[in-house]
Amino acid sequence: MLQLDEGAYGSKLPRMLATVIILFCTIGTTNAYAIDPNGMCLMENECMAEKSRIAGNQYGTCESTCVLHSPEPLSGLNATKYDIVCAGDWGARPFTAIFIKLENYGNSPTTAMITENSIEELVSCD
Repeated sequence: MLQLDEGAYGSKLPRMLATVIILFCTIGTTNAYAIDPNGMCLMENECMAEKSRIAGNQYGTCESTCVLHSPEPLSGLNATKYDIVCAGDWGARPFTAIFIKLENYGNSPTTAMITENSIEELVSCD
């Protein structure tokens, strides 16, 4: 059994330990990402006649369903990197996307999804 010396730290140890545990639990359970695209929509395009809502970390395209996972905030940017897998009758394709809020884009802030092949503006689903 561990014996604690009642010296300089003995009386403060329970409080310090409680603080460390609370901080660890708070940091370990926080899902505060710079950009959470859930509730936003990808704009309609030549394939999709209507906006595609991102909900539950998923969105639909013409012939597939795409799932976002492994969010990672990007330091120094108002952005989050996601790994995405789109799957359909044709198979599955994994790729990476960055969701970023651009504060000074044109006349107003906008949020975009950037992949290796495209930049798509996210819009309100209303």
